[in-house]
Order: sequence, then C-alpha cells, then structure tokens
Amino acid sequence: MHPDWVRSIRDQCAAAGVPFLVKQWGDWLPWEPEYDPCWKSQNGKSEDQHVLFPSDIDNDPKWDDGLSFINEGQEHAVFQKVGKKVAGRLLDGVLHNEYPTTGDIR
Repeated sequence: MHPDWVRSIRDQCAAAGVPFLVKQWGDWLPWEPEYDPCWKSQNGKSEDQHVLFPSDIDNDPKWDDGLSFINEGQEHAVFQKVGKKVAGRLLDGVLHNEYPTTGDIR
C-alpha cells in the first residue's frame, strides 16, 4: 500500500478524534538504499536488484506476465520485499498503536 494512503487515513483519524493503528506493512517497504532485496517474478525467476521501477516491470514481461503497473496521471512508489519483521509498523518513524474503545459490550 502506498504510504501516502496511510498518512491520509492517519490525518483523517486525528481530525475526527478517532484512534489510529498501523498493524503492519506486510513484507514490503518503500524502497530504501540500505536494503538489497531479491525480486521474484510471477514466473519464478529471481533477480537481485536494488530497485525495480514500474516502468521496468511494464517493459519486461518476466515480471508481470503482461499486466500493466503504470496508470497515467498517478504517482508511483517503488517497494522492496524485506519481510514482515524488518518492515515493522512505523509510519514516518512513529509507532501508531491506538485502539478504539469498545464501550459496554454485553
């Protein structure tokens, strides 16, 4: 998921006084140069690359079997697979760990 989507939800929750939680990023993080991820295509080929841009994916069918990853007029974010443990739960360096109250449940 794009980090800007999560930032928008965080800001909307803050404006509405609603608790906000980032549960996890999954296996993927926005690309950072300190990681050296291995990319695996849908057809099972692995390559070691520092970054994989959407245009690289669209121009090389081994990555997507012909599916387009580029939508005109939209910003793109490059992600890398680092694993859930490394990806963690931080958004912009902050742990958002708020839970809504459940009230009186019977």
